[in-house]
Amino acid sequence: MIPYARYRLIGLAALLLHGAQAAAAVSVYTDQAGYLSALSALGQPIYHEGFEADAAWGHVRTTIVDGPAVAPAVSNLGLTWTANNLSSDITTSNGAARNGSWGLYSSPHGSYTAPDPGTDCRIPGACGDGLRGDAGTRLLLGIGGWFDTNTPFAKVGLFLGSYGGDPEAAALDQAVGTAPVFFGLIDPDGFSTFEFRELEGKTEGAFDGDIKYVFADDFRFAYTTPVPLPTPVLLLGAGLAPFTLRRRRVTA
Repeated sequence: MIPYARYRLIGLAALLLHGAQAAAAVSVYTDQAGYLSALSALGQPIYHEGFEADAAWGHVRTTIVDGPAVAPAVSNLGLTWTANNLSSDITTSNGAARNGSWGLYSSPHGSYTAPDPGTDCRIPGACGDGLRGDAGTRLLLGIGGWFDTNTPFAKVGLFLGSYGGDPEAAALDQAVGTAPVFFGLIDPDGFSTFEFRELEGKTEGAFDGDIKYVFADDFRFAYTTPVPLPTPVLLLGAGLAPFTLRRRRVTA
């Protein structure tokens, strides 16, 4: 017979081992087809945010004719979008679009001109341009979207709340050029916040040195439970065809 105290230790070790084995690994993707296939396998609806819905995004349309139109945050499809720094708002423009008419970016880009307290804009990643998303009380299973830059080459890192603010701890960082590139992340255990942050740009002394701007579009994501919506949401797979040709960028 195994003594009770020893039995408890064996049981605890087995439980911890089982928990370690059962914990799902975080997976990162640089191709949309693989990401959507893996996300679909988790059995929840996949939501598409293309920033086209005027009911949610119509008040943040920056155009050459009308100039900038910004907001500190916009909520749609269960996600609240903000800039990744305290100095910027968010907006949409034709030039930021990969598909449709509108893509998303922070305005002004990054916190280079008015850095957040405690940051040093001479250090790459400290004042980088980017976007954040917050699912509130819900848990996301995955987030993925398309990014490009008009200041090549940039580098975008994807962070979850658990990764903290250290650029070295990015779940994914990838070079970004003028052609849109996809990257995303799946965590079957769920997460509620994420950040896409530019990691390459910096200022040099009192002058703008190597500042990088990023633009985003066509995000796909899923939750651990479906989001209740008053109207049907469009669920998209990997075979979405482009809607329009890319247009000249607005960098207001």
